[in-house]
Amino acid sequence: MPFFKELSAPVSSDRIIFHVDLDYFFAQCEEIRNPDIKGKPVIICVYSGRSENSGAVSTTNYEAREYGVKSGIPIRDAQTYLKDVESIFLPVDREYYEAISIRIMSTLKDFAIHFENTSIDEAYLDVGKIVNYNYQTSERYALHIKNKIKIIYNLTCSIGIGPNKIISKIASNYKKPNAITLIPPKKVIDFLNPLSITKLPGIGTKYKNKLKKIEVNQIQDLREVKIDTLQHMFGVKLGLYFYLASRGIHNEKVIDNKKFEQISRIITLKENTRDEKEIVNKINGLSLELYTRIQKEKIRYKSIGVIVFMDDLTIHTRSKTLDTYSDDFNNIFINSKELIKNLLNETSLKIRRLGIKIFNLEDLHGQKTLLDFINK
Repeated sequence: MPFFKELSAPVSSDRIIFHVDLDYFFAQCEEIRNPDIKGKPVIICVYSGRSENSGAVSTTNYEAREYGVKSGIPIRDAQTYLKDVESIFLPVDREYYEAISIRIMSTLKDFAIHFENTSIDEAYLDVGKIVNYNYQTSERYALHIKNKIKIIYNLTCSIGIGPNKIISKIASNYKKPNAITLIPPKKVIDFLNPLSITKLPGIGTKYKNKLKKIEVNQIQDLREVKIDTLQHMFGVKLGLYFYLASRGIHNEKVIDNKKFEQISRIITLKENTRDEKEIVNKINGLSLELYTRIQKEKIRYKSIGVIVFMDDLTIHTRSKTLDTYSDDFNNIFINSKELIKNLLNETSLKIRRLGIKIFNLEDLHGQKTLLDFINK
């Protein structure tokens, strides 16, 4: 009986879900680090190391996409497309992007009853109770969140608003970049109808080609296919998912992420150095950021680690585990300083980048109480 109820159930109106998608995230992080490159095509690359230009494009900003440069194409092809254009090619700096992402996700978490971070640049927020299940209020709330992210991090994002995760995810990509797209329950079918089936999460090239053989190209075409046919083609679970998703039905909840495995912060120094005063000053700043974070999240740590990138591009790590859990600033600062001092005693190289992490974490609270919309 529950199965048939789910098939005939209307799109739920008792949830309001945001999908927040950080616009062209890697490239935008680089624009934050170096504002002079903004407005020029920026291409973030995964270099293979086999030759100077071998590898693939990871992501780009929208200026580069106007020239046909997109994720996954060879770097050489991107260079050909942009051969007469002033453009910026940069290697992926994952640690830097993750450091920014961690801070943004921590901010976003405060705006939700339930929060699910699904990737470095995407998250779902269940905000129904906060906006009293009112879609007009939810749109203002989304704008409030966008403004906060822009003010704090100088970064834009797109937010999709819908009655479930599927609709909100499709909506967040509908008018990117820097957009809010609101799809209330009554508008779901009209919104889905003209879209390509590839807009449904989970339908890639393989399934698209399979559906194309039965003349299914748009979501409205998919909705005309009987469930028995879909389950015969794709199996019971996937066939049911396609059947329900084409109707805008999706009951999966926003699942609160598990506690952090580690919290880290990393910076690039303006100049390579071994100067003790400068290094200690940077350690102090990083330690303070980590301390502020654990106070906010009500977390204690038992282990401290450092990661150091030297001027010859080698990477060195050291760590220490305490006898008991701590939430003290001095434990982070003093132990990090000692670990890096010991590391420098083992080499004559200069430090290029410096990071600190805390791990073996312990959560001190249950569910977090959120601030009221008005007070944010």
